[in-house]
Amino acid sequence: HLRKAIIRHEESLRLHGVCKMLRKMDILQEVLSHAHACSLEKYSDIDQEDDFCEVAEAPEI
Repeated sequence: HLRKAIIRHEESLRLHGVCKMLRKMDILQEVLSHAHACSLEKYSDIDQEDDFCEVAEAPEI
């Protein structure tokens, strides 16, 4: 879900930069950028939590 949100945020930021009328709304740019940054931060936190690099030691038998 977060990955799709990040893609949508990036598309919104791109459209904001293209549309002449939207470029006049600086607050919209700030809100979109903030939401994008928050989503990226959450996604990176989740991505690290799912990292299976830690190897558990097997008990001696």
